[in-house]
Amino acid sequence: MDYVKKVFHQLFIFLILLLPGLMAQAQTKTIEQLINQSSAAIEKGNYQEASQFLQQVLNKDANNIGALSDGSYVYGKLKNYPAAIQCSKQLTILQPDNANYWNNTGWYLLLNNEFEEAKKYCLQALELNDCSYNIYLNLGHVYSFLKQQNKSLTYYYKTASYIPNREAYESIVSDFDLFEKTGNFPYKIAPYKNMFVTYYNNEFLKKTHGTNILDSIYQLTSFHNYSVFDDAIIAMKERFLVEERENEHMRLYVLRDFYWSLGWQHLRRASKSVAISEYFLNVTKISNDLKDTSFVIDVLYKVGNEFDLDAGVSLIKQGLDLAILSKNYNKQYSINLILGDKYKEKNHPDSALPYFRNCFILADLSEISDAKNVAVNRLMLAFAGTKQYDSVTYYYTLIKKESFGKPANLENSFTDDVNYCSFLIKSGKPAAAIQLGKEVIRSYVNENSVNISDMYEQLGNAYVRLSKTDSAIYYYRAAIKLYIQYIQSNPGITHDFPLKQRFASFLYLKRKALSRNDITDLFDLSEQTKANILFPKLTGNSFPPKSISIHTLAKELKHDEVALSFGNSCMTNVAFGIAISKDSSMLVKEDYVLLDSLTKKHGEVQWQELKNRLDDVLDSAKTFEERSEWNTSLTLLSIIGNNLNNMMQVGNTRGIIIIRENKSKNYAAEMLAYNDIIYQLYIKPFEKILAGKKTIYVSPDMGTTLIPFEALKNEQGEYLGNLYNIIYVPSFTSRAILKSTLKPGTKRMLAAGNPVYNQFEPHNTRGRAYDLSQSGIKSFSDLPGTGKELLAIQQDVPGATIIDKKNLTETGIKALSGSGELAGYDILHFAVHGMVSINDHRDNTLIVSEPGGTDNDGFLQYDEIAQLHLDAGLVCLSACETAAGIPSETEEVKNLPVAFFLAGAHAVIATWWKIDDEATGIFMASFYRFIFKENKSYSEALYLTRQKFITGVFGEKYKSPYYWAAFKYFGN
Repeated sequence: MDYVKKVFHQLFIFLILLLPGLMAQAQTKTIEQLINQSSAAIEKGNYQEASQFLQQVLNKDANNIGALSDGSYVYGKLKNYPAAIQCSKQLTILQPDNANYWNNTGWYLLLNNEFEEAKKYCLQALELNDCSYNIYLNLGHVYSFLKQQNKSLTYYYKTASYIPNREAYESIVSDFDLFEKTGNFPYKIAPYKNMFVTYYNNEFLKKTHGTNILDSIYQLTSFHNYSVFDDAIIAMKERFLVEERENEHMRLYVLRDFYWSLGWQHLRRASKSVAISEYFLNVTKISNDLKDTSFVIDVLYKVGNEFDLDAGVSLIKQGLDLAILSKNYNKQYSINLILGDKYKEKNHPDSALPYFRNCFILADLSEISDAKNVAVNRLMLAFAGTKQYDSVTYYYTLIKKESFGKPANLENSFTDDVNYCSFLIKSGKPAAAIQLGKEVIRSYVNENSVNISDMYEQLGNAYVRLSKTDSAIYYYRAAIKLYIQYIQSNPGITHDFPLKQRFASFLYLKRKALSRNDITDLFDLSEQTKANILFPKLTGNSFPPKSISIHTLAKELKHDEVALSFGNSCMTNVAFGIAISKDSSMLVKEDYVLLDSLTKKHGEVQWQELKNRLDDVLDSAKTFEERSEWNTSLTLLSIIGNNLNNMMQVGNTRGIIIIRENKSKNYAAEMLAYNDIIYQLYIKPFEKILAGKKTIYVSPDMGTTLIPFEALKNEQGEYLGNLYNIIYVPSFTSRAILKSTLKPGTKRMLAAGNPVYNQFEPHNTRGRAYDLSQSGIKSFSDLPGTGKELLAIQQDVPGATIIDKKNLTETGIKALSGSGELAGYDILHFAVHGMVSINDHRDNTLIVSEPGGTDNDGFLQYDEIAQLHLDAGLVCLSACETAAGIPSETEEVKNLPVAFFLAGAHAVIATWWKIDDEATGIFMASFYRFIFKENKSYSEALYLTRQKFITGVFGEKYKSPYYWAAFKYFGN
């Protein structure tokens, strides 16, 4: 009996546990049955009955996708538009990326006469999918009901592009029939309907060959595809142009957009001459044939906007003339705005003013959202630039009047407040700026879409003017903190973190930390403002993690290691160097008095000539306000830059000479001067902490990133490259992240080199190679030393994969990346030509070769490298000038090491100048023997190889730093 009770008890417990599942299963079955019943009712046209079944489902499961989808359709058929809207809106919440749900909601809102709300939903649908005729059709309807006829016609014409798709045509006619019956369409329906009927019956489009490919035409020519360089889209357009030879009318549209897409593709890759001569001219010709003046205007001003001031303005003004002739006020406004911005960006506010005034006048004639507010904002900026502060106040007061109403864009309105606050400070009214700033902060404190930190920085600026240091520090720190919170709350926005956005805050805080000798704070601020490009890639976040502290770094260092962090060597009164070892640290302020005495000491150098040369560069690159921060260090930067120029020698190099020339008449004397000045400024102050150390980690800043520390001699005449293993890091926080993500090295190696350059014809390619050929570089010399280099690797490195000669192509490298095979190598070695540009970081390139008939041109450029997929412990770039680039005060040098870090490398060896072909082969053979024969680390192998060159192991010739000091180790 007890046994029976026990069994019964266990069974009871089991049933209790099972019951919820059984009930859920039963309920699911009930929901399934109800949906099936509603579907049957819908098929029979019994919509009222179907709605009852669906309501029962929604009572049980309010988020049932199937019931909500059927419900919106059923309630629409019953003309119960509020219920249809409710179902559709819930679907947009549950599946926000589904454009159909947004568009359906817009349709039912339109039928319910809620036109403004309908517009919002339809525009969101368009944002998600610009390839649906239903969305364009709905927008045409919406703007018709809003009585904006020009906009409605724009979208109706876009809808017409889908014809002769029968489904699209029938849907269009059905809509107009509905509006005709209800009688509430704001315009006469006949002209609209006739437009589509005529288009559908057009002889050019009514072909018997079928409409399958025509159904995709608008997808092929959609506006968003202009900026998305998808090879699949290009292939689809090519296929269409081949298959649809008879359909000349549609071919013209597709061909035009095909050229347009390819033009932008080449323009973004810095192939400007190809973009214009081969593509944009054809776009203009076809548009003229189609009598599409609007598109010609687009070509002129959009392409012109991609060029610098002189070249770009000429094209943009041609577009403006056409816009005026065609009375296109929207385009007139947009073009005037672009012209004004171009002059303002180049610090010509007086030239910008007439264009911004035109925008103010055109704002009322155009249909551009918030046009007048934007125009007034620009006028304020331009008047401030010309120091006409009364006009700034007038326009600020004007824009805040009630007659303007609440701005459509809160961010624009807030920007006006920030700018006006800045103008008050510049015009000597900091107290008024503080009063305004605090009022604005109270007004916007709950608006997450507004970057309130901008105003906090302005308040910091105002308190500086009043010499209230504590208040200034409070607001600057708050500005940085609030900016981080802002980008955390708005992950979809694009931003530059942190220095570009909060430049003034960081600069002031650094100056104050430097004035009180606060090493801890100064180091922390410096770490926050470095590695802005790398942080998102290394962390997966849009902002950096908490930076490494000086105490954590000291704890991690070995006893024979020292870390040097330099900061702001291009700024006034804020340049410094910090040295950290295991048991001590020291701060050194940059000594401009010492710099002045050293330049006087070395009178053999033509300092003024060097300063004038750099002045020319800065004049074209920076605004007046930015340049003012550089003035005290122009000579220093000239020294450093020219030092590198003079270290270059022309021999059998692995590169092409396009940007640097050695013009020195007194090379030896100048080299001694450069060495003495740089050593006295950047190394001698740290000699005490460097004593007994073997490894130096250098985190450079804008000025010091140009220094070849390995090639410097100390006062005893010894090269630093012989005394120390020198490792360069973007920041010590980046170094820590790179170390933490480094997997155990397999030493599996891929070596690529010795391309067949004598068969490479850049003038027959597309892309940047073609542009370079137009500037006179039409051929590339073979590199026999790279062949020997690969042979030595093959002999010394067990299992190394070799890619050389005609097999080494850009297409092949990209294919290895796409397949994932490239990520399987721990060491990647490239022995090829290299190229660097001081004009555009995208021209920093590894040059391989490429046969004809491909989309690649043999130039593996910065952006293309950054998009590769790899996971290498080391990338070794045995090519010329691969470490060179343009330094910036707000981000890393965009050189090839940074590109490879973005692609997934953990360490990179790259070169400062043009390297000797034969000597490099010797260098690399020794380097890899240390790794594979003696099991040395990558940085140690580089250091030991350098020592062998310095001590003459390979002969007296190779003791010169030209042969060994070019190689720099970047990484952890």
